[in-house]
Amino acid sequence: LHFVNYKFFYLVFSILFLLTKKSFAQQETYHPLRITEAITLNGKLTEPEWQLAPLINDFMETDPNPAADATEKTEAWVLYDDEFLYVGFRCYDSDPSKILRLRFERDYNLGDDDGTGFILDTYHDKNTAVSFCSNTLNARWDAQVLNDGNDNNDSYNTFGDVATNMDSVGYTTEYRVPW
Repeated sequence: LHFVNYKFFYLVFSILFLLTKKSFAQQETYHPLRITEAITLNGKLTEPEWQLAPLINDFMETDPNPAADATEKTEAWVLYDDEFLYVGFRCYDSDPSKILRLRFERDYNLGDDDGTGFILDTYHDKNTAVSFCSNTLNARWDAQVLNDGNDNNDSYNTFGDVATNMDSVGYTTEYRVPW
């Protein structure tokens, strides 16, 4: 894909705002940062482009207390170039030694491990989407979201890479998804 327009990104990243408090107060268009330098996929978010991208950080809890304030701080950024979509997460944890890290296999059981994920509504039909998730061991889980989110096809395998880096305050994760 060589043509990228912001209207597409508004649709694609609306899921990020579904999990933020701001989405309920006001709909803001997120403008991901277009980059020209390649991102090294190492899970560290050290390239300056990550700091230049608009920050998403007003997340809320979905389980066990939907809409409650998040118990741990999370930050996300989105970048893109002509070849890839990049999504980066910084997940803080008050006790990183308790981060659950169990599964190595692809399409692991979601909920067994700590990790991150995002959903792309590429048809903007608010009925189907593609989901990308990973745990802190870089195991990947992807699925087609169907029937307005009431069903999914987790046998669906798509392309994308992920890298996570554990540190003293939690972890960072980088996703790289080809267009």
